[in-house]
Amino acid sequence: MRILSNLLLMLLLCSMPWIGKAQNLSPELFPQPQHVVISNQQCKLTEGYALQGLSNPDADAVKLLKEALPFSQTGKARPLEIKKVKAKGPKMERSGAYILDISKKKITIEIIDDRSLFYAAQTLKQLVSYNEAGIRTLPICTIADYPDVLFRGSVEGFYGTPWSHADRISQLRFYGQSKMNTYIYGPKDDPYHSANWREPYPADQAAQIRELTAEAARNKVDFVWAIHPGQDIQ
Repeated sequence: MRILSNLLLMLLLCSMPWIGKAQNLSPELFPQPQHVVISNQQCKLTEGYALQGLSNPDADAVKLLKEALPFSQTGKARPLEIKKVKAKGPKMERSGAYILDISKKKITIEIIDDRSLFYAAQTLKQLVSYNEAGIRTLPICTIADYPDVLFRGSVEGFYGTPWSHADRISQLRFYGQSKMNTYIYGPKDDPYHSANWREPYPADQAAQIRELTAEAARNKVDFVWAIHPGQDIQ
């Protein structure tokens, strides 16, 4: 009976939420990277970082890094090194592939292209947390990631009321955060996509298209404008 009671007590303790949370050392990352090696050690972000390595790294990715990390120009700054990925197989040669290595002394990001750095920055932002003293921290970890699917995104190609301009801007930002890379513009109720496809957009609508392409570029999303010319084919 005593053995049975002890077993029941152990099962009860293991089922308690705080026990499960304490044992979960890996943060919730979305989308989940391909390979994650993470420790229970944390690096306090009490000192600033300074960019090293590649010259002229992608400005949009650097902006994300500066949102996540403190930066400093002093000699005590920790290095944040950006460099090209060395040969590690065909999967790590895909656009968007990266290796993020965080230690107490430095951060190293290995990339293939600008999209790689942008995706690594998105992952790093998700890794930042705050300890009980309110100090920003990062887990000591190494993450290697690459896309399984070449084209990742959506097609706005439905009939009915199209998305608003604000909706599309929001979608493109979500794609960047989620590491998607393709948006195909083709709402069937846009007359300049279908019946009037030979005619230029009015100035105000053309300006919105330019804003969408700029937002897509900032989020490393390929903006694809599609036409539906079937209505005037005779």
